[in-house]
Amino acid sequence: MANAVIVTSRCANENVDALNRVAQSATDMQNGTPLALAWSTTAGSAVFTATQAEAGASGVWLAYSPEVNKLVVGKTWGGLDPRNFTNLANVPFDCFKPQVGDIILVTKDFFASTKDPATVTGATVVELTANGFEAKVSATASYAGIGFKIGRTDTMTIASQNVLTAEGVTAYYLECTQN
Repeated sequence: MANAVIVTSRCANENVDALNRVAQSATDMQNGTPLALAWSTTAGSAVFTATQAEAGASGVWLAYSPEVNKLVVGKTWGGLDPRNFTNLANVPFDCFKPQVGDIILVTKDFFASTKDPATVTGATVVELTANGFEAKVSATASYAGIGFKIGRTDTMTIASQNVLTAEGVTAYYLECTQN
């Protein structure tokens, strides 16, 4: 399975450093994973401890490291396709905290299996459930966690291993409505 690709189209974290942090997790995390952050127990460390956020959580951060070639303790991620990228366990990675009004562009792998806008007819919103982010037809009345409204569908161009070609991948604009 491919990993999600996420692009911050219009986000407050681009201008407010406090909305960006460095974290690490005991497990691999793909970009777009919803996170709960805790202070490091190591004195002097600016690296937060990340765990996957629970269903309906607010104050959520999203894993968001640049998909670049890295050599990490003998493991190399390589290639041009960002869907091959994973933030490795126990290695610091970047994350940001979406604010109301922020707009992100995501591939279908951002969503829980079979819960992307293409498979949920009439989907207008996205909520964090026990399975991950799910597109829904309408907002759940009592839901108070991180949420997005679905803007429009677009095509994200992703380079292939062959530099001369690229692939058009369906992507969705999401606007943060609460966090």
